[in-house]
Amino acid sequence: MAPVLEARGANTDKVVPKHLNPGTLRMTLEDASLISQIIAAIAVVASLIFVGLQLRQNDKTQRAAMHQARANRIIGIFQHLAEPHMAAAIAKADQAPETLSAEELIQLRSSIMINVLSLEDQLRQQTAGLLDPAAVRRSRHFAKIAFSSPAVRAAWQLLRQGLDPQQVETVENELIANQPVRSSVDSHSLWLKTLADIKASAAAS
Repeated sequence: MAPVLEARGANTDKVVPKHLNPGTLRMTLEDASLISQIIAAIAVVASLIFVGLQLRQNDKTQRAAMHQARANRIIGIFQHLAEPHMAAAIAKADQAPETLSAEELIQLRSSIMINVLSLEDQLRQQTAGLLDPAAVRRSRHFAKIAFSSPAVRAAWQLLRQGLDPQQVETVENELIANQPVRSSVDSHSLWLKTLADIKASAAAS
């Protein structure tokens, strides 16, 4: 009977499958934890990239909206200045400023304030990074031409007394400094001469 018991005893040791080995199971959990951390890190990076792209697109959209608003404002200004009563006052201010009526002087002063407020707004937007400096430079160029008129300079001397010192400083630095006063120009006569020259050149060719 003893050998039989011995044989049974020898068969009592069972082989534990590898996938049930405690050490192997513990390593698998560690690997899973590492993989989950990597996935989480990738998700965070992807989220940051997505947010960055969204912010960039929003910035482009905002810039486009600001440029469109600027274009609409400038178009509105030119439409206003092209109205008959305003055009007449501006033409008279250029050619014969001494003949301006009190009403026309008010119209001239209004056009000056439109330029001042528009420039102020554009400079503020440029400082905030919302407007292209080249666009502001073009607006400043045309405003400088307007402020080189003797009639505009004289009207400005009256206007500046009732404005905020910072507004006055902006105009003085941006539009008047180093900008000489031009002589009165008869734009219509100049246009007629230019037109005649172009027609003569076309006929000669």
